[in-house]
Amino acid sequence: MNKFKAVKIAACTVLAAALALFFITEYAGGRQSNFMTFMTVGAVIPFDANSGASFYAPGGKGFFFASRDGITYYTEDGSIQMSELFTMQNPMLYGEGQIAGVVEHGGYDAYVFNTQRLLYHHSFSNPIVNFTVNEMGFSCVVTKRGDGYVSYVYNHNGHLILEKVEPNNVLVISTAISRDGRIWATAYLDVGGVQYNSFISFRYLNRSEAAPFNDDIFASLRGENIPELNNQFFGIMRYMDGNNLVVVTDKSVFCIQESQPSRASWVVPLDNELDHVRFHGGHVALAMGRGLLNRLAEPVGRVALLDMGGERVLEYDTGEKVQNLSLSSHGIIIGAGGRFDAINTRGQELWGFDADYDARGAVFLDANDKILLYSNTQASVMKQVRVSGNRGDNGIE
Repeated sequence: MNKFKAVKIAACTVLAAALALFFITEYAGGRQSNFMTFMTVGAVIPFDANSGASFYAPGGKGFFFASRDGITYYTEDGSIQMSELFTMQNPMLYGEGQIAGVVEHGGYDAYVFNTQRLLYHHSFSNPIVNFTVNEMGFSCVVTKRGDGYVSYVYNHNGHLILEKVEPNNVLVISTAISRDGRIWATAYLDVGGVQYNSFISFRYLNRSEAAPFNDDIFASLRGENIPELNNQFFGIMRYMDGNNLVVVTDKSVFCIQESQPSRASWVVPLDNELDHVRFHGGHVALAMGRGLLNRLAEPVGRVALLDMGGERVLEYDTGEKVQNLSLSSHGIIIGAGGRFDAINTRGQELWGFDADYDARGAVFLDANDKILLYSNTQASVMKQVRVSGNRGDNGIE
């Protein structure tokens, strides 16, 4: 073998070794690079799969955890800031601002908490069928008594400020209390006619404003008087920024302004059933489900965000059924097919995350890179971090 040929073979051998090392480190798990992923950085809360666990994060460095055995407010490091024991088979956790309420449909107890303590608890002799709480701690409990309903409204100290026996020919569907604690709205279904019709009554909760009006009602909105709302079921109500009341029906979303409570300021028709609805501040997030009959439906899995003018400010298509949706000041988290994607309210993508285990929900904590991720048996505080090493399936894309 001549000298030139030997050098050529040696050079090829070195090149082959270098290429092999490159491919091994790049594609066989040895690449040393920086990438973003979510890692557990705080509390890890285990629980039983049959505990009825639910969570509410009010936007700070902690979260409420409710189960059949009670409620706890955890700080992000796992410290217990508040805890209260109770027994319910199917607890329902409601959250607004720094306030959380817990009731059980068909149960007899209602609890209202802040992050520090139990604010008040009331027991009832008739089963609870509806409940709402606002960010001041005001609440409304609706109970079923015989063929009718009785509604109880409480202030932030748990003192009864209004009790209302409803007529027998209506069903109480939903209630809401304005963010300033002045107005109580109740949605009814009138079953006394040939077809069902929904209407909303507005009552003042303070005596000075209520004094000039009979039965405290200062305004009403009837669906049959508004063509876009006729023959609809007023299912969900929530007071938003500016004391705007947003109502979700089986066929539309509409808004009522405090200054004109007897008319809808805007109506957005729906062509799909809604798999999820979330409210925060001045936005409403809608996750589209299957199409309504005889409508030109939007794609299943589309998430739309409405502002308080009824304008659709963004759309995000997941391509599959949305399994989890959350909305906060940091943006929207959309869970579909084992993946979670976050976008801000301007439609900019923040991150995407393929969960390691069977996660069923995620909510923002105090930043858009910190979340509470929960499955059927565990909840974990996680943060988006930059790491060095092999990029696995959990990388942020």
